[in-house]
Amino acid sequence: GMTFLGSPGGFARGGALCLIGSTTSVSRCSFLGNIAEGGNGGVNGEGGAVWVGSGDFRADKCMWLSNGAYGHYRNSVLSGGGAFGGGLCVSTGKVVVSSSSFVGNLAAPGGADRIGLDLHGESGLGGAMALIHKDGTLILVNSTVSSNRTEAAYSSNRDYDYGTSPPDCT
Repeated sequence: GMTFLGSPGGFARGGALCLIGSTTSVSRCSFLGNIAEGGNGGVNGEGGAVWVGSGDFRADKCMWLSNGAYGHYRNSVLSGGGAFGGGLCVSTGKVVVSSSSFVGNLAAPGGADRIGLDLHGESGLGGAMALIHKDGTLILVNSTVSSNRTEAAYSSNRDYDYGTSPPDCT
């Protein structure tokens, strides 16, 4: 197994892995304490541990624990970027996660509240995972999703979020 521990991200997508157009498989691994934080100007934070922009990603017997996606605040407008998928964010790729766990992940959008004012930024969606594009696919098989959260006045406060239909859970 492999452990992706405490990677700071910085590009705002995928604190540990940012996948575009590749076919990637991981097994018996842990994503622990990774962060994807949006940059200056209210940029979104997407996929605290893993962001899949296109291509195929498979994860088997993996743990996503205490990862975070954070939007960045904007000084000029007092609002900030959204946060999507504290553990995993899927755009247009295909993702299959089996026999895995998502525990204690967080999606927290940036807003003026993060600098001491009582105003909020964009949406916080999917504490554990988020499917953010209608052309993406997210399939969960025999997996656990527990104690994940979002923060913000306009957040969903659900473990996962999706576009038009829930993930295929078997």
